[in-house]
Amino acid sequence: MTAVLVAAAVALVATALRPHRTRALVPDAPTSLPADLATVLDTAAREVRTGSSTSAAVQHALRGHPGAADALADTATGRPPTPDWPVLLHALRRAERVGHQAAAVFDQAAATLRERHALQAEQRAHTTQARLSARVLTAVPVGFAALTAWSSPDVRNVYASAWGIALLAAGAALNLLGWSWMRVIIGRAA
Repeated sequence: MTAVLVAAAVALVATALRPHRTRALVPDAPTSLPADLATVLDTAAREVRTGSSTSAAVQHALRGHPGAADALADTATGRPPTPDWPVLLHALRRAERVGHQAAAVFDQAAATLRERHALQAEQRAHTTQARLSARVLTAVPVGFAALTAWSSPDVRNVYASAWGIALLAAGAALNLLGWSWMRVIIGRAA
């Protein structure tokens, strides 16, 4: 009977600790795109400050990132390749309208993109911490029950009784309920 309880405890702990697939917060950009579109905007702002026209500055900035130029041309036909593209496109449109203040527009858009990436990284860190906490909170009761069953004959006798089995089943059910509840809460935050 003790072997069955220990095997069930190990299986439950293994299930709780098994890494699960999470959906990405931000879809991955194709590999031809620059990792950080803020650099494109920074380059364009530098070019405008040196006296280049807005269109010449954007062309120079995109020359340094050929994948960005191709993706920019493709956005006219469909969905933007990354969630950052609408910010870039808005900055380009706005810079064309304001003319002499284009560098400020590019700088603000680059700052917006950097802030967005920092917030996404912070959100990933917090949800990772919450997932780890959920795994620990799920594994500790099971591990403690297995440890006490292994180390104490009196506890093994209680677990082997009808009441013990009922209590173990209730505890396992509540532990699974808590685990699934934590997954729902963490899933909403992600």
